[in-house]
Amino acid sequence: MKKYLTILCVILTVISCGPQMDCETESNGFTRLGQTISMGNQSSVDVVVEMDKAWMSADFDNLASFISDSAKITMSDGQKASNAEEFISIVKKEYDQVMEIDSTKWSWVMDYAFSVKVSKMDSVNAPNTRGEYVNAGFTSIDSTSYNEWYQIENGKVIYMSSYKRENK
Repeated sequence: MKKYLTILCVILTVISCGPQMDCETESNGFTRLGQTISMGNQSSVDVVVEMDKAWMSADFDNLASFISDSAKITMSDGQKASNAEEFISIVKKEYDQVMEIDSTKWSWVMDYAFSVKVSKMDSVNAPNTRGEYVNAGFTSIDSTSYNEWYQIENGKVIYMSSYKRENK
């Protein structure tokens, strides 16, 4: 009996130390081009979290450092920016307006953030395959909900869209 247990232990040890098998990447969802969607990386979420900290503290120089030179940004009120300078101009204007009325209103909570990525296709050079997407949700001090999508490439925002819903 001891021989069988010893042999079994040796076999299990050899099997467990064998080469790892390549597992299929898990995905769920699709795009109209037939691409798959899978979970992204924490590093993309970290970019959005750090960007939010700069935004909240009105550190406009730091905030600008997260925006690509050719970014496409649509704010929740429909304003558009195509680079860091235009984006900061919009944010500063909003900040100044809020500070004039009530400085306690420049506050929100990040409710969630997660990252996804779109699979690349050999036959199509689709712009949606650049970097990863982060979806983040926020609630302002007056209970307005914001949903934002960020496309992150090389640590910079190359696309952002923001939507808001006033909760009454």
